Amino acid sequence: MMRGFLLLSSILIGLLGYFTIACNTKANADVETFIYNVRVIGFTSSTDTLIGAGYAVCNAFAEGASGVDVAEYIYLNTDVSVSARDAALFVITATEQLCPQHDHRNENGTLT
Repeated sequence: MMRGFLLLSSILIGLLGYFTIACNTKANADVETFIYNVRVIGFTSSTDTLIGAGYAVCNAFAEGASGVDVAEYIYLNTDVSVSARDAALFVITATEQLCPQHDHRNENGTLT
């Protein structure tokens, strides 16, 4: 469990400054872009399931969960084909596209 936490922590830290599957600004973010991006990552669930999971990420943040907590939950409770990196990218994508108010990075991608 601790090993998974450390792995997800380092993946999230490494990915905080990187993620440009689609070149969309926060002001132009939308559900369609979210679906496109998570499909590029490799998630194949139905559109409704992906949207629900994306908003579940937003709700978890609203309740005080950390990105690491949410990514770890996705990683441990999703199909074995989902890697820790995929889970982290899903969390970042949901945050950027569905609930940018929870994206606490500055323009350079570092936490503020």
